Amino acid sequence: MIDSGLHIERISVTNNHEFKQVFPKNTNGSYIVYIEGSGKLDVELIFEENAKWHVLWINESDQNLIIREKIYLNRDVMLNINYAELSSGNHKKQTLIEMIGNGSYVHVKGAAMVFNELYWDLQAIHHARHTYAQLDNHAIV
Repeated sequence: MIDSGLHIERISVTNNHEFKQVFPKNTNGSYIVYIEGSGKLDVELIFEENAKWHVLWINESDQNLIIREKIYLNRDVMLNINYAELSSGNHKKQTLIEMIGNGSYVHVKGAAMVFNELYWDLQAIHHARHTYAQLDNHAIV
């Protein structure tokens, strides 16, 4: 778990790597994650009630990388999440956003310039009422 504020994380993937982060209720801030390496990365992000966060993922891997990401949004969460990818690697990504709390909000912005291959399956599933998801992705492959 992390407190409100600015946090920077570096993930170096080798073979299979698991990463989990919990954003406690009533916290807010910015969270920046740099990713490098090769293999498989399983990510789980849990945003508890009334958390308000800006997240930036920067993928710096020029190797083969598989990312499976699950994001859980509880009641009244506001999440702005951005993905930046400038890579010559082969990447497969699966991002699943589970909107499990009433009033949850997510805005995804992706920008990718890839010199090899990128496959990205991006979904938001609305399990609760009054939820909002906007998924924007711009890519040059």
